[in-house]
Amino acid sequence: MYFEKDYILRVIDMMGEFFARLLALADRADQQATLDGFCRERCGLSLNVALELDERTLKTLLDEKRLFLLSEALYLEAQLIPVAEEKARRRAARQALLLLSGLFEDDSVARARSPRLKELTDALRDWLSPEECLQCARFFLNGEALTDCEDMIFLAVEGSRDPGYYVTQGLALLYAMRALPDETLVLGGMPREDVERAIIDLRKLS
Repeated sequence: MYFEKDYILRVIDMMGEFFARLLALADRADQQATLDGFCRERCGLSLNVALELDERTLKTLLDEKRLFLLSEALYLEAQLIPVAEEKARRRAARQALLLLSGLFEDDSVARARSPRLKELTDALRDWLSPEECLQCARFFLNGEALTDCEDMIFLAVEGSRDPGYYVTQGLALLYAMRALPDETLVLGGMPREDVERAIIDLRKLS
């Protein structure tokens, strides 16, 4: 399934307004109850269940629109959790990252939410597995956030005990990047010479 750009923008606007409503609630319990109600109504499961189930299970239960909405809701939950509760905050943010990056095949989502994924990967890079880094790299490639794609490719390889597989997968992404028009490469922060350099550097790690 591929989202219409207007739908994505409507969701982003809606979630921005919803976050403002949540921030206006002084009590943390009221914030959680309101967010839980949203998850139940719009995604079909509670906030706690969304945090407990793994990405693969959630994908079997929810369609892509609900997964996108749930990733947005979990991101808001991560923002609302007090900074002192670092583990809970990281748990919600990581779940939001996995659900969002799992929608990498949709170019419209990837373009609209690459900045969000960048924020999440920056915060969670020490807690991501090589496979999760690779999934983020795919999302960034489709979102034309090319420097971030390169970063996640190398993070996947460097974090793996068996880098050969991730070198192969990373090279496939870089070859796809190399096929993009020059203008797209420049706008994505990876001029063609930088792509060629990244390919050479990645081959050295195999």
